Amino acid sequence: MKSVLQSLSNPHASAFYSGHVTDESGNPLAGIRVTDGFKVALTDADGAYSLERNPKTRIVSVVVSADRQTDTFWQTVAVDKTTGIDFRLTSRTRRKAFCFLQISDQERRESSLDFYHQLRDRALAEDAAFVISTGDLCDVDGIRMSAKEMTAETFGGIRAYITLGNHDLVGEQSDELFYESLCGPTRYAFVEGDVLFIVLPMAANAKRHPTYTVPEILTFVKSMLDTWPKGAPVFFFIHYYSPYLGLTAELGIGQENSFDLTPWKVIGAAYGHTHWYEASVDLPIPLWNTGQSRSGGAGNMPGAYRIFRIGEDASCTTELVESNIAPPRLAALRDAKGTITAAAFGSNCIVDAVTANIDGKKLPMDRRTSWFWTLGSGAVIGDGAVTMTLRTANTSSEVTAKIHTNDTNNLFTLENTLCLPQKTLFGKPVIMEGLAIIGIEDENNSREGGVCAVEIATGRIAWRYTTGFSVRNSLVASEQFVYGVDARNRIFKLNATDGREIWMNLPDRIVIDDNCHSAPCLGGGCIYAGCGKSLRAVDMETGKTLWMVADGHGIFGTTMSPLYDQGRLFLVSNWGYLQAFDAATGKEIWNTCGTERKLFQPTMAILPDGMILRCDGQLGTAVFHPENGELLRTMEPFVKMHTASIPLVTDDMVFCGASEVGCCAFDARTLTLRWDMKETMGASILSTVQYRGPQVQMEASPLIVDGRLICAGADGILYAVNPADGKVLARFDVGAPLIGTPAWADGHLYVPDYTGRILVFSLER
Repeated sequence: MKSVLQSLSNPHASAFYSGHVTDESGNPLAGIRVTDGFKVALTDADGAYSLERNPKTRIVSVVVSADRQTDTFWQTVAVDKTTGIDFRLTSRTRRKAFCFLQISDQERRESSLDFYHQLRDRALAEDAAFVISTGDLCDVDGIRMSAKEMTAETFGGIRAYITLGNHDLVGEQSDELFYESLCGPTRYAFVEGDVLFIVLPMAANAKRHPTYTVPEILTFVKSMLDTWPKGAPVFFFIHYYSPYLGLTAELGIGQENSFDLTPWKVIGAAYGHTHWYEASVDLPIPLWNTGQSRSGGAGNMPGAYRIFRIGEDASCTTELVESNIAPPRLAALRDAKGTITAAAFGSNCIVDAVTANIDGKKLPMDRRTSWFWTLGSGAVIGDGAVTMTLRTANTSSEVTAKIHTNDTNNLFTLENTLCLPQKTLFGKPVIMEGLAIIGIEDENNSREGGVCAVEIATGRIAWRYTTGFSVRNSLVASEQFVYGVDARNRIFKLNATDGREIWMNLPDRIVIDDNCHSAPCLGGGCIYAGCGKSLRAVDMETGKTLWMVADGHGIFGTTMSPLYDQGRLFLVSNWGYLQAFDAATGKEIWNTCGTERKLFQPTMAILPDGMILRCDGQLGTAVFHPENGELLRTMEPFVKMHTASIPLVTDDMVFCGASEVGCCAFDARTLTLRWDMKETMGASILSTVQYRGPQVQMEASPLIVDGRLICAGADGILYAVNPADGKVLARFDVGAPLIGTPAWADGHLYVPDYTGRILVFSLER
């Protein structure tokens, strides 16, 4: 390694960038890494470094070590500035174990300070080492706003980092240069604890061509790792993992035709881009995906950010924290059996404890999920309240709420509370064999997602079936069996009595992006599940694949299932199409591929006359002919659906959840809007609608019971509505998000909530 003096004495000194790295007293620091985004140099005993000049170099940055910190870790360089590129690092305490927060896909052009302050409070409470945004700041305006607000000052002194995403390259190279001018290098590194964190930018694609190339990024990674001890832990941040990491990638573990990372302990990579959540820890390099952190994502996944916890042994665990729940929420329910449960959560705090106060007695409650607490002592009689103890930064406070027992008009009576081990998403409970059976989620790393059955009479968990991935939507049942599909598109058949697996049908390949939100459907002796290229028909008895769509469209499925009708199969997809298939062969009959390409969470139903009704937030509500896909009529002006709510069709009316007006009703023949609940439903608790924050919306599918329309609102309220005019007859405040669909069976209403409960109601007749 040449020293600065050597490079200056060289007649070709201008062919190098050089400088010094010193501590707060001006003393030289040896062994510090400095990079121009292509090569890496180590400072010598004099704190000096030199980097062979690359004509594409625009920024030089220092790799801040675990025991150092700096206000500025990068500098822009120019043709006339090749020397004196100096960095000053001050001392800090090195952490052995630590945590950090990751957000992704902000895609906002206006201020995000309110959201960042939520993160700040939680980060301070967690004593986080840093916060990082993994890309898609959103073109020039988003870059400018993020550079201004995504700072240590915003986060109470906690360091903040940024990664380049595809929407930060919308203007091609000009946006890349603008990004660099405000946010710094597109590839860099830093150290925390014993871990080297390497930050990589979005790779080029068909529409966006940055100045850097994948081989140049690989050169940077190789150069950086050459300075890092073999066997030491490494973690990557990328806006999108491909083509750098994955099953077949440029960087791999024991892969051919790639740079082999085996000599180092690669503990994982965090990325965004796809707008959903996934923990792919079964791969050679574990990948954690984080969706839209502020708004809902693909498949209407709740907006959230991710906390990573790194142990002293470089172990890695994660936790998703749903966003926009600030101030913290607390609500408690007591059912007719005396069981008390509480929903307690906040985006900006840590909930340390929840205590029930009954007739002067303080009874500690047990945490079941990140939202859900139960009273372990069983049935309790007497008036009371619950108290939540929460922590933000160095302060602790309490919130108290009364225990809720009935609704406004005594229509709903909470008879029983069934407690699940995990949260649920958009599933509808299957009620059979004395059990409530439902899919449960795991978007982190515990591999506990799957299916859970609870004894209705006792509340005891009868059985659990673990797939290792979330089951995000409804199961279907036939005879004594239930069928489902998990987030990795694995279709399964279970005995409903004991949860025994009858068969498991696997996709023919592992595709990390082939993330399945869609529910299955039954018809013609088959189960149909998946979307796009993973849509397939499976024999109900044997589990054998009968056909699979090899050239399908719209790989991002919706939350609903395909529809089977008279030998045809209909499918809608996010960012995709409305399609019709021959259910026996899988041959496509028609599609709307040539005319439409803006679908976000479309759903569909079959009208009484056999026509296909499609509800969508961007393209509107429309009717299509089932034989040829001809567009017959549209709703004008259309209501923005944008939700997972599947339309409920009667002889003359359609009822459906929407993203701006709650539940709405329209004429099944003319599509004329009859009424909506914009003025009666509250704003949603969670952000589930893609690119939208909390608004008046209903994700659940409505149902009619004894002439009353039952609506589970995302505002946490269960409504009974007059279907003729939309007048609210009664409401029960659950206090927690309702995004799953209720089921009516055996004279009871089974309502899943997001916390991990199934609430069992009787209805006054």
